[in-house]
Amino acid sequence: MRSSKGNEGAPGGGTGLLGRLKSAGLAPRKSLGQHFLHDPSILSSLVESAGVGKGSHVLEIGTGPGTLTRELASRSSSVLTVEIDERMGAFAAAELEGFDNIEILQLDALDNKKLHPLLLERLEDLGEFIWVSNLPYKISTTVIIALMESVVPWQRAVLTVQLEVAERICSSAVVQGKGKRKHSSSQSSIGYGPASLLVGYWATARFLKKIAPGSFWPPPKVESAVLLLEPRYEVITQEIKRDYVSFSKWVRVLFQKRRKQIGGTLKSVLGQDATDKVLTLRELDASLRPENLALEDIRFLSSLFPFNNG
Repeated sequence: MRSSKGNEGAPGGGTGLLGRLKSAGLAPRKSLGQHFLHDPSILSSLVESAGVGKGSHVLEIGTGPGTLTRELASRSSSVLTVEIDERMGAFAAAELEGFDNIEILQLDALDNKKLHPLLLERLEDLGEFIWVSNLPYKISTTVIIALMESVVPWQRAVLTVQLEVAERICSSAVVQGKGKRKHSSSQSSIGYGPASLLVGYWATARFLKKIAPGSFWPPPKVESAVLLLEPRYEVITQEIKRDYVSFSKWVRVLFQKRRKQIGGTLKSVLGQDATDKVLTLRELDASLRPENLALEDIRFLSSLFPFNNG
């Protein structure tokens, strides 16, 4: 196993994982949003849901004590795992010393809301990879968006996140009032907003299942869930990347005033004539609010009236 600077069951006591952590003077750090996943059945199901196999290259963000890392390494070709906590990274390295297909990057995965340059470099070298992580609660939404925006060649992602985050990312536009769309009753609109749209531009999202607090140590005070993401594009062109810049700016403009009707927001940016044009062409009512706009509506708006995106 390599370590670069820059499965076991429930923790238990004695010589179990919890005992070894305590002997090392280690405990999950609240400031980092650490809740270590230890349930063997959940660990196994994450790997299976991701389709990890003999030839797979895997990314894990949030190594923790290495329980998920071990499961991934035992079934894959290689695992690149990232840990911000130096003491926990050293502990995981000792736990996993029998593996020769694990690389631990000791760094913060994020650098100003973007992927850390060294992590990005390693992922570009890695080629197509599967992303499986028990994401620290503190960074989950930010790191998902950062990886999407980095346009590295990933195959699929299976992630444990707060239930609220999974619902937000999987949600769809609220259907109400004038100009409403046909909408499947199986779709949820809980928390629909920028995260739903920014992730949705790059990926399709599916809610897999809830996870009980007791599957983690320490048990979180909120519910957790497993989220499946799959790339929306087989090949990411310069046009797709360029269009995202305009799309993401429109998402932020609209949702900065999420309680305001879109007619007024659009008029303040585009003027009345252009506002009338987009509403007419898209058959939208001026009284709708941003939460009523589907991803396709905002893509249409951003292509018709793009922000200056070079």
